[in-house]
Amino acid sequence: MKKTLKKIIIALFAIILVLGAVSCGDKDDFVPAGYKKASNKNADYTLYVPEGWIVDMSTGVTTARVSKSDPTNISFMGFELDEALLNSETEEGATEEKSKLDKFWDYYAEEFAKTFPDMKYDEASVKDGKVTGTDMLISKKYKAKEYIYTATVTGAEYKFMQIVVIKGETVYLLTYTAKADSFDEYYETAKEIAGYLDIE
Repeated sequence: MKKTLKKIIIALFAIILVLGAVSCGDKDDFVPAGYKKASNKNADYTLYVPEGWIVDMSTGVTTARVSKSDPTNISFMGFELDEALLNSETEEGATEEKSKLDKFWDYYAEEFAKTFPDMKYDEASVKDGKVTGTDMLISKKYKAKEYIYTATVTGAEYKFMQIVVIKGETVYLLTYTAKADSFDEYYETAKEIAGYLDIE
């Protein structure tokens, strides 16, 4: 799990600092108006992003940024769920999927906070002083959680929205990243992208 978390953190850094190459998949039969496909034929998901965004699928993490001059971006990745989490007991009163989501985030956030010690959650992600995230559905069938937080990266304050989906033994992370003061500009677009995401 720690190796996976390191990969996630490295990927987030790369998304913020690099994001330059352009690459995109073939058009699908269904493409939302004003959007384009940003996933290849072999992927077990279909991701759509706005037509003008710059797509990069060269690193194993699909990323799409608003423009060359704007670091605002979306990234999407999938990886195997840790075996210990798979075999852990479900909390009383929680569905298996929801319990795994909560346990995954508890561990992930704890490790992530070591890299970003000033990580601070948005009030929408906290309930009664506990980080709970916001429940949602992806592909109209997979339970997911949305978390919003800020953190300082290379001296600048960024704001993140991360949506976590667990399907079987795979964790999927959709991350929207923007400078904190411009987060709201494309937040609804990021939610729209999440709404169009199709995981097989």
